[in-house]
Amino acid sequence: MEEAILRAGGIREVPEFDASSFSESLEAGTLLTLSKVSPTELKVKVGRMESRKLLVFSIPIDLNGASEEDLSLIPGIGEGLALEIIAYRRARGRFQSVEELREVKGIGEKNYPSFRDFFVVR
Repeated sequence: MEEAILRAGGIREVPEFDASSFSESLEAGTLLTLSKVSPTELKVKVGRMESRKLLVFSIPIDLNGASEEDLSLIPGIGEGLALEIIAYRRARGRFQSVEELREVKGIGEKNYPSFRDFFVVR
């Protein structure tokens, strides 16, 4: 977190930072948004990068949270296949694993290897 603050330009006063009280580890693709609330207060918002940005950095996107637009960013997945994935997810509930993509109409065993590294299940 300290590195993120420094990369954002730092702050004028040295904050009291107790690393032992910060127990959350940030995973790849985490987006930190820093904003100055007052001269002495800094607000940190923790979120997730957009799917298109994740893919640029070869970070897999969440199969259970991906929209049609997100899915269409994957090479080989067009609008039709993206809609099939969403329909499968709606009918069966959340994906339990990336391997479950094999059961989606239009993917199967043949196409699965080209898609699996683009996804993660959270």
